[in-house]
Amino acid sequence: KRRAPELSQQYIQPLADVFKVLGDPTRLRILRVLMNQEVCVRDIADELGMGQSAVSHQLRILAQAFRNLPENQY
Repeated sequence: KRRAPELSQQYIQPLADVFKVLGDPTRLRILRVLMNQEVCVRDIADELGMGQSAVSHQLRILAQAFRNLPENQY
């Protein structure tokens, strides 16, 4: 029986924070728009029917969550 590699405790909380951030439907919709190409905030806002400031706010939350992940986490 194969065991999954252990994650150091220092990786658990940042990883949990990323999953928490990804649990928001608005952020998932934004990521869907960004999956195929870089898109400016204005275009994301137009596509999702949101204000530019709201999109910028959500992008900051996404960036911060991923920025907090330690390097070489696996």
